[in-house]
Amino acid sequence: MAKRRKSATLKEKHYQLIIVILSVALATSIGFILTGPITGMAVADPNYVGKKVVGYINDELVQPGTYASLVEIKDAGEYYIVTTEYMGNRIDVYATKDGNLFFLNAFDISDYTPSNKTRKLGFDAPNREIPDVKLFVMSYCPFGNQAENAMAPVVKLLGDKADIKVHYIVSVSGDQVRSLHGDKEAVEDMREACIQKYMPDKFWDYLLYTNKNCSLSNIDTCWLEAADYVGIDSDRITRCVEEEGLDLMKADEELSSRYGVTGSPTLIINDMRYAGARTPEAYKQAICSGFMDPPEECEQTLSSGSGSASGQC
Repeated sequence: MAKRRKSATLKEKHYQLIIVILSVALATSIGFILTGPITGMAVADPNYVGKKVVGYINDELVQPGTYASLVEIKDAGEYYIVTTEYMGNRIDVYATKDGNLFFLNAFDISDYTPSNKTRKLGFDAPNREIPDVKLFVMSYCPFGNQAENAMAPVVKLLGDKADIKVHYIVSVSGDQVRSLHGDKEAVEDMREACIQKYMPDKFWDYLLYTNKNCSLSNIDTCWLEAADYVGIDSDRITRCVEEEGLDLMKADEELSSRYGVTGSPTLIINDMRYAGARTPEAYKQAICSGFMDPPEECEQTLSSGSGSASGQC
């Protein structure tokens, strides 16, 4: 299946945004230059116009991995002034009150309808039939646990339509596995990798249980409670840790090195690093941007709450 066509290349979009910024700067310095007021124009709700203008900028103009946000809308008489923020800079965009044009470089957006596409978040992964999603964590990094909790509803929604896997940030020396938070975390990293390999249908339930109910100090025993709760064969997992844990961690160490991953969490979608909000909805949109043909599940809306965390271990 062919990759969906982008409306403009990255370079073209970048130059378009520069044109908008320079045009606004020119308008600020010499005044808003028009041949005269537009009369007989339908007047749209200012909030709608603001969202439409910012949605168009994010869908069509900004660089991947960045996005503009709406700050405020002011009524300037014949026009609306839509104040946006982009990469730390506030930019005023002038829009006609019917919401069909914004100036000075007069982009005609009369046929544009705001959507829930991931491009609004400024992230658009390369397309594949089945997106490859790698979430790198440390099993007892609190930020990694938050990312896991946010990803779990996405896994439930998309199922096997996306290949979503958790990988562990460790270092291996000889037969010794080291993890940032100590030996107990290193063992739990191996334990979770074994569960994901042999009992993938129980894996996310296990993570949600241990993230909520277990701590690093008691994980050596609490994991057995979690295994029993979600229906995991603990003896099989123990054998896997002893026989395969080292090799699983070596594979994750190599993978982390390949992608330059050092912090937990780090999310890679189709080989592109994601750095946006950490919410179920944001993760869903980011992953759905990587489909050649997005499934109908991508139209469902997940929670957008609890996305303020931005730290890493």
